[in-house]
Amino acid sequence: MVLELSCWLLAHERVIHLYGVTSKYAAPGLVFDWAENGNGMDYIRELLEHPQKVQVPIIRDIADGLKFIHDEGVVHGDLKAANILIHVDNRAVLADFGLSRFARDHPSDYNPACLGSLRWCAPELQNEGQTRATFESDMFAFGMLCLEVCLLPAPLFSMLHETDATDTPSCTLARFRTSSLQLTRRLWHSSGRACRLLTCRRRVLRTPTAHQWHKACGTSCMSAGHLSLVGALVPMLWQVIWMSL
Repeated sequence: MVLELSCWLLAHERVIHLYGVTSKYAAPGLVFDWAENGNGMDYIRELLEHPQKVQVPIIRDIADGLKFIHDEGVVHGDLKAANILIHVDNRAVLADFGLSRFARDHPSDYNPACLGSLRWCAPELQNEGQTRATFESDMFAFGMLCLEVCLLPAPLFSMLHETDATDTPSCTLARFRTSSLQLTRRLWHSSGRACRLLTCRRRVLRTPTAHQWHKACGTSCMSAGHLSLVGALVPMLWQVIWMSL
């Protein structure tokens, strides 16, 4: 709790505000700002008709908060939509620093019993004996969180349970490690394809010269129409990319 309290003292608009500590109840507790819209996943599910209106702003807010804590030397360790809270102004803040640590801490100061959530866990943290979260593993979790926010089901949703009663811990970790690596390869492939598509769109959408406009309007009404159509489709390109995964 002392470490978590230290993390919360890093004041930033994208990190939930800590008011103080209370000992009024059976165990000491931290008192935070109230997030009227709940956690990120519940909030998006309530807006299923128009989720794209909030998905990108939420991801941007999370990225801002993550950059801040990383600049301060703090690793979050358990980044996922359930640990993101949404205020009444629809802005997202980082929450639940229970697995956080300072990057300068010695490995022995980090609790080896806490692996975070397997579905968002970087493959290298799924190796037995490797439990030290890093800036890099935070970024992997951020990528999985982006998938979660844009596609709605949790990453690796087809694996209905994070553990199986018949599995040993080694089998469970191996199963998730294999699935994570497969998903990562698919994402790299899709990212490359997306970059090629964006490059193509940029070429098409270059500002035409007066001569090109005159030629397009004088020879074919479809030429200018095609340019307008592509311009309208580009903002939705990210949706096409996610759907192709």
